[in-house]
Amino acid sequence: MNSNSKQGLGLCVLLVVGCGAPEDRREAGVPGAGASMADAGEGAVDAGQPTADAGLTVADAGVRKLGFVSLVQQRLVIPGLEPLWANAASAAFFDPVGCTVSRAGGCELTECPTGTAQLPQRSAGTLTFGGLVDGGVQVEFAMGTYSAQLPGQAFSFGTTLTVTASGGDVPAFSASVTAPEGTMLTTPVCPNSTCGAVSRSQPLEVTWTAPTFGSAVVELGAANGQIRCVVSASSRRATIPVALLAKLPAGQGVLTVGGASATTVPAGDWDVTFTARDTAFGLVDLQP
Repeated sequence: MNSNSKQGLGLCVLLVVGCGAPEDRREAGVPGAGASMADAGEGAVDAGQPTADAGLTVADAGVRKLGFVSLVQQRLVIPGLEPLWANAASAAFFDPVGCTVSRAGGCELTECPTGTAQLPQRSAGTLTFGGLVDGGVQVEFAMGTYSAQLPGQAFSFGTTLTVTASGGDVPAFSASVTAPEGTMLTTPVCPNSTCGAVSRSQPLEVTWTAPTFGSAVVELGAANGQIRCVVSASSRRATIPVALLAKLPAGQGVLTVGGASATTVPAGDWDVTFTARDTAFGLVDLQP
């Protein structure tokens, strides 16, 4: 995989965090406005138990304009070396016209006709992130996107992370979450973050070391969309059903799993979801 491919897939993981309307996100285990995933214990979807006849449903992504603001902390662990960090603060604000959400077996797949990252992006002014290890960072809307790399460890478990928008096409808003606990992938085996071949005709079992805090989010991103499963972190496992895997194209993809905290706040006619994730990731080769 070349560096450009990795960057494009990484963008998919960072920006496409599900495109459902607020009620759709609640069904997927993400609380609505004012709630935090840290407290979502019983409300989280338990995707750990596969269902042989899980019905596939497809719905419109909704009519509300959507914003997704993310703090993502990723670590690459190589035996004998210090962890390598790949962290980012990012955001996307768009109108999900034509996007659909397919659900099966406690997971959901969001697809957009041109890919979410290619939908017209809107500005919320300057985004100021607080509670980071280095204090804070401001991210400006530049070349149609929000994106900033964060050096070293970005945040510590249990601290309060904040974001404030000065306002633009999207009205001013603020939100806060509790920094989640990290985890490590155990299945599939991904040495040096390379997981190898993944069949689209068999359920994909994903397991991880168990954080004790809140929820875990498992995502599998490809060119045309992203599958997302939200489970109790202590379950240590999730199953991505064939009904959704088969809808992804063969080729390169990114699998991520990690502790997550999220909240959704209103900003005029926008629903803005602020998510903090401490994740492990692996590159996969989706088979025909």
